[in-house]
Amino acid sequence: MVNALAHLLLALLVRRRKESGDAGRGDDRSPLLRMRHPIQTLHMLPGRVRFRVPALIGRLANAGRAGDALSRIQGVREVETNARSGSVLVLFDESRLDAEILFAALIRLLDLERELKRPPVSLVRREGEEALGALNRAVFDSTRGLLDLWAVAGILAGAAALNRIVLRHLSLPGLALSAWLIAGKKPWR
Repeated sequence: MVNALAHLLLALLVRRRKESGDAGRGDDRSPLLRMRHPIQTLHMLPGRVRFRVPALIGRLANAGRAGDALSRIQGVREVETNARSGSVLVLFDESRLDAEILFAALIRLLDLERELKRPPVSLVRREGEEALGALNRAVFDSTRGLLDLWAVAGILAGAAALNRIVLRHLSLPGLALSAWLIAGKKPWR
Protein backbone atom coordinates (compact mmCIF):
# COMPACT_ATOMS: atom_id res chain seq x y z
CA MET A 1 0.00 0.00 0.00
CA VAL A 2 2.74 2.45 0.98
CA ASN A 3 4.77 1.37 -2.04
CA ALA A 4 1.84 2.05 -4.37
CA LEU A 5 1.31 5.49 -2.83
CA ALA A 6 5.00 6.34 -3.24
CA HIS A 7 4.91 5.28 -6.91
CA LEU A 8 1.75 7.35 -7.49
CA LEU A 9 3.31 10.46 -5.96
CA LEU A 10 6.51 9.97 -7.96
CA ALA A 11 4.53 9.56 -11.19
CA LEU A 12 2.55 12.74 -10.46
CA LEU A 13 5.70 14.72 -9.78
CA VAL A 14 7.43 13.47 -12.93
CA ARG A 15 4.34 14.19 -15.03
CA ARG A 16 4.05 17.71 -13.60
CA ARG A 17 7.71 18.36 -14.30
CA LYS A 18 7.37 17.23 -17.92
CA GLU A 19 4.20 19.30 -18.41
CA SER A 20 5.83 22.42 -17.03
CA GLY A 21 8.81 22.14 -19.36
CA ASP A 22 11.39 21.80 -16.57
CA ALA A 23 12.59 18.36 -17.64
CA GLY A 24 16.15 18.34 -18.86
CA ARG A 25 16.75 22.03 -18.20
CA GLY A 26 19.51 23.22 -15.93
CA ASP A 27 19.04 25.83 -13.24
CA ASP A 28 20.97 28.47 -15.14
CA ARG A 29 17.91 30.68 -15.45
CA SER A 30 17.26 33.67 -13.24
CA PRO A 31 15.49 32.89 -9.94
CA LEU A 32 12.74 35.24 -11.06
CA LEU A 33 12.13 33.11 -14.13
CA ARG A 34 12.03 29.86 -12.10
CA MET A 35 8.95 30.97 -10.17
CA ARG A 36 6.00 28.61 -10.38
CA HIS A 37 3.14 31.04 -9.97
CA PRO A 38 1.42 33.30 -11.01
CA ILE A 39 3.47 33.15 -14.22
CA GLN A 40 5.68 30.31 -15.43
CA THR A 41 8.50 30.56 -17.94
CA LEU A 42 7.94 27.71 -20.38
CA HIS A 43 10.76 28.38 -22.80
CA MET A 44 13.55 30.90 -23.13
CA LEU A 45 16.12 31.55 -25.84
CA PRO A 46 18.15 34.70 -26.47
CA GLY A 47 15.65 37.33 -27.57
CA ARG A 48 12.66 35.01 -27.16
CA VAL A 49 10.64 33.99 -24.11
CA ARG A 50 7.34 32.14 -23.69
CA PHE A 51 5.33 32.54 -20.51
CA ARG A 52 2.34 30.55 -19.29
CA VAL A 53 -0.14 32.80 -17.51
CA PRO A 54 -3.08 30.87 -16.01
CA ALA A 55 -4.83 34.19 -15.29
CA LEU A 56 -5.23 34.73 -19.07
CA ILE A 57 -6.91 31.41 -19.84
CA GLY A 58 -10.36 32.10 -21.26
CA ARG A 59 -9.92 35.87 -21.05
CA LEU A 60 -9.48 37.06 -24.62
CA ALA A 61 -9.79 40.78 -23.80
CA ASN A 62 -7.16 40.61 -21.03
CA ALA A 63 -4.79 38.65 -23.28
CA GLY A 64 -5.17 41.28 -26.01
CA ARG A 65 -4.60 44.16 -23.60
CA ALA A 66 -1.52 42.49 -22.14
CA GLY A 67 -0.13 41.84 -25.62
CA ASP A 68 -0.73 45.44 -26.69
CA ALA A 69 0.89 46.84 -23.55
CA LEU A 70 3.93 44.55 -23.84
CA SER A 71 4.41 45.48 -27.49
CA ARG A 72 4.68 49.18 -26.51
CA ILE A 73 7.77 48.48 -24.36
CA GLN A 74 10.94 49.65 -26.09
CA GLY A 75 12.95 46.67 -27.24
CA VAL A 76 9.95 44.37 -27.75
CA ARG A 77 9.68 43.33 -31.40
CA GLU A 78 6.64 41.06 -31.36
CA VAL A 79 4.10 39.67 -28.89
CA GLU A 80 1.72 36.76 -29.43
CA THR A 81 -0.92 35.91 -26.83
CA ASN A 82 -3.19 32.89 -26.71
CA ALA A 83 -6.14 33.09 -24.34
CA ARG A 84 -6.99 29.42 -24.89
CA SER A 85 -3.68 28.18 -23.46
CA GLY A 86 -2.66 31.25 -21.44
CA SER A 87 0.55 31.52 -23.45
CA VAL A 88 2.43 34.76 -24.07
CA LEU A 89 5.32 34.68 -26.56
CA VAL A 90 7.60 37.72 -26.63
CA LEU A 91 10.36 38.37 -29.17
CA PHE A 92 12.67 41.13 -27.98
CA ASP A 93 16.03 42.79 -28.51
CA GLU A 94 18.17 41.29 -25.76
CA SER A 95 20.70 44.12 -25.97
CA ARG A 96 17.98 46.54 -24.79
CA LEU A 97 15.79 44.34 -22.59
CA ASP A 98 15.98 41.36 -20.21
CA ALA A 99 13.45 38.57 -19.87
CA GLU A 100 13.17 39.45 -16.16
CA ILE A 101 11.87 42.90 -17.12
CA LEU A 102 9.22 41.32 -19.34
CA PHE A 103 8.28 38.92 -16.54
CA ALA A 104 7.88 41.80 -14.08
CA ALA A 105 5.99 43.90 -16.64
CA LEU A 106 3.56 41.06 -17.27
CA ILE A 107 2.93 40.65 -13.53
CA ARG A 108 2.37 44.38 -13.22
CA LEU A 109 0.12 44.64 -16.30
CA LEU A 110 -2.10 41.80 -15.10
CA ASP A 111 -2.15 43.06 -11.50
CA LEU A 112 -0.73 39.80 -10.12
CA GLU A 113 1.43 41.30 -7.36
CA ARG A 114 -0.79 39.93 -4.59
CA GLU A 115 -0.37 36.46 -6.08
CA LEU A 116 3.38 36.76 -5.48
CA LYS A 117 2.80 37.53 -1.81
CA ARG A 118 0.59 34.50 -1.28
CA PRO A 119 2.58 31.48 -0.06
CA PRO A 120 2.78 28.67 -2.62
CA VAL A 121 0.68 25.57 -2.02
CA SER A 122 2.18 22.17 -2.78
CA LEU A 123 0.61 19.86 -5.33
CA VAL A 124 -0.08 17.18 -2.70
CA ARG A 125 -1.88 19.65 -0.42
CA ARG A 126 -3.90 21.15 -3.27
CA GLU A 127 -4.98 17.74 -4.57
CA GLY A 128 -5.73 16.54 -1.04
CA GLU A 129 -7.94 19.55 -0.38
CA GLU A 130 -9.78 18.94 -3.66
CA ALA A 131 -10.32 15.27 -2.75
CA LEU A 132 -11.61 16.17 0.73
CA GLY A 133 -13.89 18.81 -0.80
CA ALA A 134 -15.32 16.25 -3.24
CA LEU A 135 -15.81 13.71 -0.44
CA ASN A 136 -17.48 16.38 1.70
CA ARG A 137 -19.84 17.24 -1.15
CA ALA A 138 -20.66 13.55 -1.70
CA VAL A 139 -21.54 13.05 2.00
CA PHE A 140 -23.60 16.25 1.98
CA ASP A 141 -25.50 15.25 -1.18
CA SER A 142 -26.09 11.64 -0.11
CA THR A 143 -27.55 12.75 3.24
CA ARG A 144 -29.61 15.47 1.50
CA GLY A 145 -27.90 18.23 3.47
CA LEU A 146 -28.26 16.61 6.89
CA LEU A 147 -24.55 15.92 7.38
CA ASP A 148 -21.25 16.90 5.87
CA LEU A 149 -17.82 15.32 6.28
CA TRP A 150 -16.89 17.54 9.23
CA ALA A 151 -20.12 16.71 11.09
CA VAL A 152 -19.53 12.99 10.52
CA ALA A 153 -15.94 13.34 11.78
CA GLY A 154 -17.22 15.20 14.87
CA ILE A 155 -19.80 12.53 15.58
CA LEU A 156 -17.18 9.78 15.22
CA ALA A 157 -14.74 11.69 17.45
CA GLY A 158 -17.48 12.15 20.05
CA ALA A 159 -18.34 8.46 19.95
CA ALA A 160 -14.67 7.53 20.32
CA ALA A 161 -14.30 9.96 23.23
CA LEU A 162 -17.34 8.55 25.00
CA ASN A 163 -16.10 5.03 24.38
CA ARG A 164 -12.72 5.81 25.95
CA ILE A 165 -14.26 7.72 28.86
CA VAL A 166 -16.82 5.02 29.67
CA LEU A 167 -14.65 1.97 29.09
CA ARG A 168 -11.36 3.32 30.42
CA HIS A 169 -12.66 5.66 33.11
CA LEU A 170 -11.58 9.14 32.00
CA SER A 171 -8.48 8.32 29.97
CA LEU A 172 -6.37 11.17 28.63
CA PRO A 173 -7.09 10.46 24.92
CA GLY A 174 -10.81 10.40 25.67
CA LEU A 175 -10.61 13.78 27.38
CA ALA A 176 -8.62 15.24 24.48
CA LEU A 177 -11.23 14.04 21.98
CA SER A 178 -13.95 15.50 24.20
CA ALA A 179 -12.16 18.84 24.35
CA TRP A 180 -11.89 18.95 20.55
CA LEU A 181 -15.56 18.09 20.25
CA ILE A 182 -16.67 20.72 22.78
CA ALA A 183 -14.46 23.42 21.29
CA GLY A 184 -15.86 22.68 17.84
CA LYS A 185 -12.38 22.58 16.33
CA LYS A 186 -11.26 20.35 13.50
CA PRO A 187 -8.17 18.65 14.96
CA TRP A 188 -6.90 17.54 11.55
CA ARG A 189 -6.68 21.06 10.10
